[in-house]
Amino acid sequence: MQLLTKIGDRMEIWKDFDGDYEVSNMGQVRSVTRIVKSTFGGEYIKPGRILKQSDNGEGYAQVGICKGGKKKTERVHRLVAIVFIPNPQKLPKVNHKDTNKRNNCVDNLEWCTQLFNVTHAKDQGLMRKGETATNSVLTASVVRDIKNLMKAGCSNRQLADTFGVHPGTINCIRTGRNWSHIESD
Repeated sequence: MQLLTKIGDRMEIWKDFDGDYEVSNMGQVRSVTRIVKSTFGGEYIKPGRILKQSDNGEGYAQVGICKGGKKKTERVHRLVAIVFIPNPQKLPKVNHKDTNKRNNCVDNLEWCTQLFNVTHAKDQGLMRKGETATNSVLTASVVRDIKNLMKAGCSNRQLADTFGVHPGTINCIRTGRNWSHIESD
């Protein structure tokens, strides 16, 4: 069933998700009024309500839904996309066009590949690199030293032992996967 609500000059459209919930084109999720069994064997009417959204720790809005007695956490943008955006190619990711993870309006979302999602984030300046990367333990000057030693013929293992990092980290520097913006002397 589809219901309409007016918000300002926009219409909020609600569509069914999984029978017990509805999702709106504006990024809201609500439970529907339903009859539930109590722990004492009786039944009662549980009124529907808009679910409180929380941050999942990565900036995405999430809600807790219950199905078959099991609680599950769902990201709101994925619910909106599942309910409102056709996905005939079965693409696995949902991209926020404006890069705002909290803007879960249907017109801001699109199905995409992992590669497109990452490329979009890089193009919009969302991907940190170098010392500003979340897990970075190296600095630009240390990477420059590593690249100079690579030119001198040092192996990944030697460099890893010298600088206290995993050989895979050194390999990523050598192949240009990481720290490609730093040049050797």
